[in-house]
Amino acid sequence: MASRNLLDPVPSQLTQLDWCVSNGPGTYPELLRQCQYSLTRLTIEYRRNFEDEKISLPELQYLQVNTMGFRAVNLGLLMRNLYTPALRQLVIGGLNWDDITTVDARSIMILLSLSGCCLTHLKVAFRLQPLCEDVSEFRELMQALPTLEALDLEGRSSDICATRGLREVFYSLTRDALEGGILPSLSEIIIVCECEDTELLPTNVVEAMLRSRTRIQSQTSQDRILLTYVNIRISWSHGFHQPALIWHKLNSGSIVREVAKKTENGSMMETTRMTL
Repeated sequence: MASRNLLDPVPSQLTQLDWCVSNGPGTYPELLRQCQYSLTRLTIEYRRNFEDEKISLPELQYLQVNTMGFRAVNLGLLMRNLYTPALRQLVIGGLNWDDITTVDARSIMILLSLSGCCLTHLKVAFRLQPLCEDVSEFRELMQALPTLEALDLEGRSSDICATRGLREVFYSLTRDALEGGILPSLSEIIIVCECEDTELLPTNVVEAMLRSRTRIQSQTSQDRILLTYVNIRISWSHGFHQPALIWHKLNSGSIVREVAKKTENGSMMETTRMTL
């Protein structure tokens, strides 16, 4: 595939753009302005600092922003400058596990507020820096996503919240039998994170949350949307040989819990399964 200079013109009716930017003249706002009224799908891999410039993409429905390499890239500035009222799917994070990607929940909430968009899918892969300052901010982010159907949070060497509080994170996602709760449309959930203290592992809270979202709890909740896909992995942040807890699959309302341990060469040493 031929490379494109940022200064080269693009078709004004372009609807999809998959674009890698590493260096060279020009800036990405210049290019996007040329197709801002037609673009519906954008995948961008950016390897340098984002410009502090407003970008309007009124027809954009899918946005994926990737970083690549060991240089830390904060995507918060881009999130705060976007106007995307038609956005439905947002994917933020690195292409590879070693990519250093940081983004803060506040920037995502600013995007949601300024654009007035109704996301159905959100994926955030973050490394080294927590997504949220505390559990209160996590709840605020979730409350800003009432139409969300799929949630994917992948913390790489990082907690979800700077103040930890992993139990409270999963407790926030639990649905009440009468009042419902946040993320009423959620049908798919993926969470990968770490836990500092094995004694604080939120096993019971995670499973209570999953039960609240996979079972009809009362006559008033029969019309509620239930989970159809689950993949939650919590590992200990200290020690390679420490086990990881994994909840996954969903077969007729059943979820499998695994306790996985690894040897030095990475092979599975012990797996304990039980169906919830």
